[in-house]
Amino acid sequence: MPTLDLGETAVVAFSGCRARALTAGGEGADVVSRALDVGLVALAAEQLGGAQAALDMTVAHVRDRTEFGRAIGGFQAGSSAHPPTCCSRSRPPGRRWCARCRSDGWPEALAEAAAVAQAWCGESFVSVAAQCVHLHGGMGFTWEHDAHLYFRRAQSDAVLLGGAAHHRERLAGMLGW
Repeated sequence: MPTLDLGETAVVAFSGCRARALTAGGEGADVVSRALDVGLVALAAEQLGGAQAALDMTVAHVRDRTEFGRAIGGFQAGSSAHPPTCCSRSRPPGRRWCARCRSDGWPEALAEAAAVAQAWCGESFVSVAAQCVHLHGGMGFTWEHDAHLYFRRAQSDAVLLGGAAHHRERLAGMLGW
C-alpha cells in the first residue's frame, strides 16, 4: 500500500492458520508493550536524525541562496525564522531518560523514556521539516528537491505509533498527573 512518505506498507491477513500460544498467564501484553516502547525510542532516534538533516539543509540553503544580490537569510522571512532549536531541545531529555533507564533498570523506566522521546522528537521533526519546506520556497515541495521527503516522513512518523499528544497523556498517566 502506498504511504504519504513514499514508502510502502503491507497488510498481512491470516486465514485458516493454526496458532500456538507463545506466552502464558497474560505476560504476552508485557512483552508486546516493551517491544513497542523499544520501537518508540528507535523511531524517536530516526525523528531526531531527520530533524537535524532537514535543519542542516535549511541553514545551508538560506545561507547560500541569493536573491537580489544578497543571501535570502538576510531578508525578513529568513531573518525572522530563526533556526529551530527543536533539535537541540530534543537531545537533553533523551539523554537524561536513557541514563535513567540504565541506572533504574531499563524495563521499568523504558515506558517513560519512550513517552518522553516521542513527545519531544515527533513534534520537533514535524516542526523542522515544515520550516524546511517553507524556507525552500516553491522548490521545497517539488520532486527535484529532497525537502518534501523530510516533510512527508515527519508527517508519517508523527502518527505511526501515536502522536506527541498521545504520548504526553501516556506519560502523565504513568506519573499520576
